[in-house]
Amino acid sequence: MTFTTCPNCGGTRLSEAARASRIEGLNIADASAMQISDLAGWVSGLDEPSVAPLLAALRETLDSFVEIGLGYLSLDRPSGTLSGGEAQRTKMIRHLGSALTDVTYVFDEPTIGLHPHDVQQMNDLLLRLRDKGNTVLVVEHEPEAIAIADHVVDLGPGAGTGGGEVVFEGTVEGLRSSDTFTGAHLEDRASLKRSVRPPAGMLEVRGASTHNLRDVDLDIPLGVLVVLTAWPGRGRAR
Repeated sequence: MTFTTCPNCGGTRLSEAARASRIEGLNIADASAMQISDLAGWVSGLDEPSVAPLLAALRETLDSFVEIGLGYLSLDRPSGTLSGGEAQRTKMIRHLGSALTDVTYVFDEPTIGLHPHDVQQMNDLLLRLRDKGNTVLVVEHEPEAIAIADHVVDLGPGAGTGGGEVVFEGTVEGLRSSDTFTGAHLEDRASLKRSVRPPAGMLEVRGASTHNLRDVDLDIPLGVLVVLTAWPGRGRAR
């Protein structure tokens, strides 16, 4: 068996008639291949009164993808290539547009991999699901996510085989003042190191432009622990 891209549709799986239909110069395959954040901006610029309700719903959905930190995806991305966290957040957005209420939703660590800025957006979506009249159960370790809970159940007293018991149940403030490991963690305020190990030299990187890098100059210290971070999905090193 051999897999190859269809020479006629270019892998879009759309008929010639569908590919020939264009809005502002783009067909549905072009729009689906755009980064969602870019697609949201493009859709916002469309003005067609005959389909105004459809455009409004589409704008809201695309904006939700951006708010929750998934603006780097494209609509033609196969669902099987999504990570667990991406799949959960995508499912959450889909349910936000549902008319169903009195539904119980269970999310397993939906904030994994999110930038701290995007955790707040995730919290807003969880609260919107709750405010529609639903029950939202979240398995989470992120302090910012725990802080918005109406009710907290803390399992322990340790991790793995050392746990399995309910060690606290109540409000977030009650958890903070409890003697559990989670309560102590929420009140912990670690201080920064006053001194760091001096580097043994520098690894110079000049004009890096591979993949999504754009003429980057960088000096990487040698002999120390170096961390490179970026806005998730945005490709911008910090």
